[in-house]
Amino acid sequence: MTFIDVHDTSKFDRNELQNILEKDRELGSRRGVSLQRCYYNRSNNKMFCLIEGPSRDDVLETHKQSGLDVEDIWEVQPFEL
Repeated sequence: MTFIDVHDTSKFDRNELQNILEKDRELGSRRGVSLQRCYYNRSNNKMFCLIEGPSRDDVLETHKQSGLDVEDIWEVQPFEL
């Protein structure tokens, strides 16, 4: 399953975010969760992550354990143009 989620990053600096994402990848590998790509909007302090994993709960738990709160999460499917 593929998900996109959004995070408020206002309380983190760039180095803290890097460390959190590294921890997220490490923890995710144990749960079958794979962080594919992140997009950052500095002006709004938002990070959007594209993630593959077995379930929504696995993705949420991985982020929670790494210290990254999830504002919202959606399951998505590829759309070919």
